Amino acid sequence: MKKVVLAILVLVVSSSLVLTSCKKEKAADPAPTPAAATPVFSATVNGTGESWSTYYYQLVSGGTYINAFTGAQQKMQLVVGNAQVAGTYTIGGLIGANYWDASNTMHAATSGTITISSIGSSKISGTYSFNASSTTVTSGVFTDIPLQ
Repeated sequence: MKKVVLAILVLVVSSSLVLTSCKKEKAADPAPTPAAATPVFSATVNGTGESWSTYYYQLVSGGTYINAFTGAQQKMQLVVGNAQVAGTYTIGGLIGANYWDASNTMHAATSGTITISSIGSSKISGTYSFNASSTTVTSGVFTDIPLQ
């Protein structure tokens, strides 16, 4: 009788060892996929935050034109003439910026900077700030603006 109990005990213990050693390893959770960047074109104009719903950039005659609209009305245009590379550009000469107010009056920049932090075959990102007559634009950001 002891031999039968001992044999059953050995069988149960060895079976549990085999079953626990055959467990499949749980696969590691995959790394989270980074969220896609949402395009943004915004600035603070005379102390009021503004953002625009339609935007694109163009490469025209060696220059980079970055445009923002509200509906059909152009609101902001940044121009980096003869440059299609990342860098900081001082407004003047072929570098410019224009802002159109609510009455569709254009305010051309007289000083400021445009920084292109990245430019690729289909998107552009950077920052800007400038002064124009009676208009101050600060904290300007354009992120992942698509090429037209």
